Amino acid sequence: MPSLKLGLLAVACATLLVGCGPRTRFIQVLANVRDAAPGAAWPREMRILKTAVLPYVGAGDTLVVAPIGDHAYTDAPVADVTLERSSAFGANPLQSTLRNQALLRGLFATVERRLEADRSSGHTEIIAATMAAMDRFNGEPNASKILILDSTGYEQSSLVNMADVHQQLDPRSIALLIASIRRANELPSLSGVRVCVAGISSGEGGWAVERRVLAIRAFWRAFFRAAGARLVSYGTTPTGCLS
Repeated sequence: MPSLKLGLLAVACATLLVGCGPRTRFIQVLANVRDAAPGAAWPREMRILKTAVLPYVGAGDTLVVAPIGDHAYTDAPVADVTLERSSAFGANPLQSTLRNQALLRGLFATVERRLEADRSSGHTEIIAATMAAMDRFNGEPNASKILILDSTGYEQSSLVNMADVHQQLDPRSIALLIASIRRANELPSLSGVRVCVAGISSGEGGWAVERRVLAIRAFWRAFFRAAGARLVSYGTTPTGCLS
């Protein structure tokens, strides 16, 4: 009887792929639309998506790419795919790998085209985009959750305008901003989510001095800490979340 049960379990695992393999990863990438990533920021962010994100998405992963623009909360994702897993009764590992690679190549071209065509007034509502990401994560309670911010990190919204030199980002001001965001019910709940922020730069034309760049990093660290997430890395690549 025990051997029969084990045999049935093996068939169930191979056929359904539910609860028997590695935990499913639910990966969300928040990427600027073209109008919100002027100058050198756009090609840099697209290069990060192509070379530092997509190659690390594997079999069984669900990948969502959502735009950051001036209506980031209501915008639908520009991509939402689940990569194929091999199974005893379906594709073998080589077949599924080749199909997944082809899917990701076509996916990048589609994402780049849609993000470039999306019109925006130049607002960069990253906070609103994280609220939408929270809603999608809530629909995947059993997955390992990863959030990648493929953006320079410059929030330009009614909540926080980092392009305004008068926007103070010292520790006390950051604490007040986080409290204000919380009161406005705009602080997402991202408990258990691993976050990587990539695409960091000094802005178009290098306008942001080092002190400002460091202050912006301090804001996002405080923001994701308040949201309950784990900020794994803050830099030019997100491999800390995906490797």
